[in-house]
Amino acid sequence: MRKDNYTLGSLAKTIQNRLMEDKVLGRRRLQVREEEGRLKIISGTFGAAAQLKSNPDPTRISAV
Repeated sequence: MRKDNYTLGSLAKTIQNRLMEDKVLGRRRLQVREEEGRLKIISGTFGAAAQLKSNPDPTRISAV
């Protein structure tokens, strides 16, 4: 992601777009939205396929 000042809504949209562009994560039907002042990531899959792990590199989100 480029450095910028984001609103929560624009950040959610940017993250959503990046996830959809990813070859692995794009198939996971992830939704990113802003709810009550927080970012919420919702998986469209169940079980182990629904898991994500954080990555110390702020430019990456990894599938488990």
